[in-house]
Amino acid sequence: MRFYTVSKLRELFRRYQCPWCESADLPAGLTMHSYDHGGGVLVIKEDSSMSIQWVYGVCETCEHQWSIGKLMAMDELMIQTEDF
Repeated sequence: MRFYTVSKLRELFRRYQCPWCESADLPAGLTMHSYDHGGGVLVIKEDSSMSIQWVYGVCETCEHQWSIGKLMAMDELMIQTEDF
């Protein structure tokens, strides 16, 4: 199983502009959020605990929510991960 660290995920979302409104007004990119969800990805948190999380970004301009899976598929982006 692959895992993602919170810091790597935050770094990813900071690089994105909203594909919906293409807002360039946000220097911080999309704001990352997550919650426990069986259909998500394994996330290692800052306290070293692990949980399966639904990870998504929110555009502060149009408030559209983008799941990490949708963003990766749209850009064919591969996050460098390590095997667990």
